[in-house]
Amino acid sequence: MVVEHPGRPGYEMVKRVTAVPGESVGERTLDDDEYWIEGDHEDASTDSRDFGPVRREHLKARVLLVYWPKERRRRIR
Repeated sequence: MVVEHPGRPGYEMVKRVTAVPGESVGERTLDDDEYWIEGDHEDASTDSRDFGPVRREHLKARVLLVYWPKERRRRIR
């Protein structure tokens, strides 16, 4: 997903949604409008592990295509 950073309006990131409303992350259950997002590189990613869950309004778009680098170019299911 393309996600707007909750603390930096206008700053967009590409992250995976790993938990949706009603699911648990650790000891926390996500509320009706909360999503848990994570990047692929745990040690170098700024995501819900740093700032907590994001609201639905921060989810901006679904990623459909990887176009760079060329050797990884593909459609996302």
